[in-house]
Amino acid sequence: MKITYFAHLKNNKHREYDEDILFSLEKMGHKVYQFDDREFDIEKMIKTANESDLFLFHKGATKEESDIEYQMSVERLKTILANIRCKKAFWYVDKVYGGREIWMNNIIPMVNVGFLVDETYIRRHNYTHLFSLKQAYGEYDIEEGEYNKKYECDIAVPATIYGARTYLVDALDKTYGDRFRVYTDVHGKDFKDLCASAKIIVSPKYPMDDFYWSARIYHVLGNGGFLIHPKLYGLQEHYKEGQDFIGYQDWMELKEKLDFFLNEEKTLIRDTVAYSGRERTLKEHTYSKRLEKLLRIVKNHG
Repeated sequence: MKITYFAHLKNNKHREYDEDILFSLEKMGHKVYQFDDREFDIEKMIKTANESDLFLFHKGATKEESDIEYQMSVERLKTILANIRCKKAFWYVDKVYGGREIWMNNIIPMVNVGFLVDETYIRRHNYTHLFSLKQAYGEYDIEEGEYNKKYECDIAVPATIYGARTYLVDALDKTYGDRFRVYTDVHGKDFKDLCASAKIIVSPKYPMDDFYWSARIYHVLGNGGFLIHPKLYGLQEHYKEGQDFIGYQDWMELKEKLDFFLNEEKTLIRDTVAYSGRERTLKEHTYSKRLEKLLRIVKNHG
């Protein structure tokens, strides 16, 4: 298939999921025409897309810095889509709320198919051409290797801290002190080192719900980390709680699980769970697997 891919593909501070998707598409044998969505020639991209089988994008260069700039970038994306004749599909990988509803209201009618990680949004609306498609693990660097233990600690939270996450971080810091660390900007090989170094990695719940969660679970498990993650109803279709990861509902249950698994006698259990989570991720939750589903739906829809 010939695919025009409109995404964050150049000069990234660290590797983005867009690059993982590009890698998997080419690995699968597709011809991919690349356009970076921060600096591109609109006429050239439209011409290329009209000679392709699919135009695939994410946010389509929309900017959220100001309301006016956001609306202008949405209008520009609408103009692009109106001039493209091949099949058009987006894969929106953020939670939909606030101003992002504006994007959805404007862009959904202009595509053949839309894919969202926010299944909650899909369930709240009656669109027949929207499908749930979660993020995944990037296959570009799948081999195991030697890891640096520079991130060694008992408990790690690899996340940007905002909103309700601050309460979790404050509670962990107050309870575990120097045994606990927050890592907000760790990527690539460093993230692999973190997963190998920390005894336990904790995922905060906010802003998750039963049908929306971030890519963190795939990144941590794919890199062999032992993960304690919020229990979410929809997650049951992806992983087995207690076998691939450990679940928690609230602070009291999280603390109970942390105290239990931090016991040195539980090292083998932690290793067994981490191994199972990694194996399932590599088998079922790679970007190639996700893209197989995406392209199958695009082919049969619209």
